[in-house]
Amino acid sequence: MAEFLQELIQGPNLIATSLLGLVTLYWLFVILGFLGLEAFDLDLDVDVDVDADASFDFGDVLRFFHLGEVPVMIFMSFFALFFWIATVITNHYLNTDFSMIVMLWFIMPCILVSLFATKFAIMPMVPLFKTGNDPSKSRDELIGQKALVKTSEVNEKFGQVEIKQDGPPIVLNVRTENGQTLKKGDVVELVSHSKETDLFIVKLAKWEKT
Repeated sequence: MAEFLQELIQGPNLIATSLLGLVTLYWLFVILGFLGLEAFDLDLDVDVDVDADASFDFGDVLRFFHLGEVPVMIFMSFFALFFWIATVITNHYLNTDFSMIVMLWFIMPCILVSLFATKFAIMPMVPLFKTGNDPSKSRDELIGQKALVKTSEVNEKFGQVEIKQDGPPIVLNVRTENGQTLKKGDVVELVSHSKETDLFIVKLAKWEKT
């Protein structure tokens, strides 16, 4: 046991051990009440500057790993656990001298394995956190309503908005048309909905103060 604990604080394992320790501390604070529920639901605001003609769509990568569909801390918690397991096992069997140089060859495979393991672990949770599937409001009922852009921008390939209500806000995946780009904080109107993709088309709207 003492030998195992010593391995955990060796240089190549220290990053993964520290990350898992921070996540564990976070959940301990939540359990003890030092952090409220608002700390549980962190917004994922990613500002990506990618050439319009580039085939790489960072938004698709985020959606592939369910980021934006589940709270960021849920994703980070599973990732930290899998990354820690992958790192410790790799160093125990393939880097017995605990060389930092050797670990550099394994760090990316460990990250990739952990990302995919996290994706499959949180996949069953996605429906539980889809606040957009509020049974009190059907998709058709949402057409015409106004919402606020919550991501760094909304364009034809990426974006989310939220509708404030009593309780958790309704978060929806949206797109624009005709090359329009909206920025975070813009007020938009829900124009239409696609049942095939579960995406809303939005346009810029004026906020009506009450």
